Amino acid sequence: MHFRAGFLAVATALALLVTLVPANAADAPAAGCAPSYVVRRGDTLAQIARRFHTSVGELARLNQDQIKNINLIIVGQVLCLPQSAPGGQSKAVIEARYQYTPTIDEAEWSLSARGGFIGMREEFPFQLDNPIDTYSTTEDLSALFSAPPAPLVVGVRNDDVPNGYTLVTVGQEQILNTLHFSGTVPLATECLIPPTAQEALATPDVQSVDVTFALDAASGDVYPFQITQVQALRDVALLKQCFTGSGKEPAFALFPARTGRPGEYRIAILLTQQGFGPPGGQWPRRCASWLRGGRLYRWLRAYYGCG
Repeated sequence: MHFRAGFLAVATALALLVTLVPANAADAPAAGCAPSYVVRRGDTLAQIARRFHTSVGELARLNQDQIKNINLIIVGQVLCLPQSAPGGQSKAVIEARYQYTPTIDEAEWSLSARGGFIGMREEFPFQLDNPIDTYSTTEDLSALFSAPPAPLVVGVRNDDVPNGYTLVTVGQEQILNTLHFSGTVPLATECLIPPTAQEALATPDVQSVDVTFALDAASGDVYPFQITQVQALRDVALLKQCFTGSGKEPAFALFPARTGRPGEYRIAILLTQQGFGPPGGQWPRRCASWLRGGRLYRWLRAYYGCG
């Protein structure tokens, strides 16, 4: 009995090893294969196909020497992608661009001859499978704040500025500190009127600051939100106290990925137009309806991985 148990344990370990060890040189694609993708732990062929806007069948055809079973791919394996596959990974990007008075030394450079310009950015790569969840009411979106995990960043509609948003970090003030021109952002421990981006992120030698939160699809399509105010909150309890309820309309929220992979994220967003929403069983129909044209529909198709 002990021998049989030991044999089964060894066999199981060897089976796991086959699927998890990095691929060797024999697993490399044929010369001239471009673009390509390196398989990571937790990937499936269906996820990779969705990410690069292709099909499982097409990936299997391009990699027929490597893929004998579409349900088995190996960590480290380098897969050929279709020539039309977009590069990169969908992500959220927060960017602050500054115009400032250059120092005497900086002014000697031709780049600064007409003023100093500099930018800072933070990137949050999205999980491969279903990176975006949509909600039709602010109440449904705000309900996400009542259960873990807490959002890292929340965008709230700014009624004082048309098309403007307040960017709120939740226990993640280092995000705004990274974007600060030269300093740190105060951590709010009570409900206060959010400062403007200029007040919160700039220093006296900065003439202007432009902040955006953008959803950057792998296809290159970008949907930007103009940020006019920023605030760093201590915790999610303060977020619920200060930014939910009458007159407060969260429009998007950035969360850690459901996959549990460090460094990957997902986005929840308010989309009230009829016909928008999470794919679910209606995903093929929605992809077809978004062929009607327009940049917003192209962005939605890119994010949902419509073929």
